[in-house]
Amino acid sequence: MLIDTRGVTFGLHNSLIIPIGAKSKASIQKFVGTIDKVFKNNAAFLVSFLPLEGPNELEVWKHKRSFLLNYSTQLWVDIDYRNYRKLYQSVFEKLIEDQAYVVDHIMNRKLARALGYKFVRLLHISRASNSSGGRGGETFANTNLPTSLSVNPEINTGDIVYADPMDLLKMLNVKVGGFGLETVRDNHHLLFGPKNY
Repeated sequence: MLIDTRGVTFGLHNSLIIPIGAKSKASIQKFVGTIDKVFKNNAAFLVSFLPLEGPNELEVWKHKRSFLLNYSTQLWVDIDYRNYRKLYQSVFEKLIEDQAYVVDHIMNRKLARALGYKFVRLLHISRASNSSGGRGGETFANTNLPTSLSVNPEINTGDIVYADPMDLLKMLNVKVGGFGLETVRDNHHLLFGPKNY
């Protein structure tokens, strides 16, 4: 995988630099991986992903869902594609360990649209984690996002959006809640190693 040097990586280790949003099909091919299958006239792609680095000594890699973070086969969909649940289930049926799951657009679709990103990665998470995340930063962002928001080129130069610490925790089924930064603080050791301050 190449890294989009214009994308924000939040000081995370290379093993945790994980794409979740892309401006175009070409961006996916350049920065995410090889498109193995195209669905519904470019509405969805099955992508082979190769991370910058594999698992290391960070605590996150001991988590039972950590293998899903950089899973080698990923489903990316157009933010306007509606049949994503059925498609995800057909592709990843053997991976879904709990029937009380939802298929999550890791990057919120409304935010992606406002910032000029057309495709986002999907992942199954528990219904409880999804609801918890929705009550937090996603709700705040959507409530405070003007419908006429124009893309700011100073903050939106990257072709790829990388997962931030709250995204990563949600992917692990950690309930980030309404105060996601507190959850990041409490789980800092998973993503960044022991505190040294």
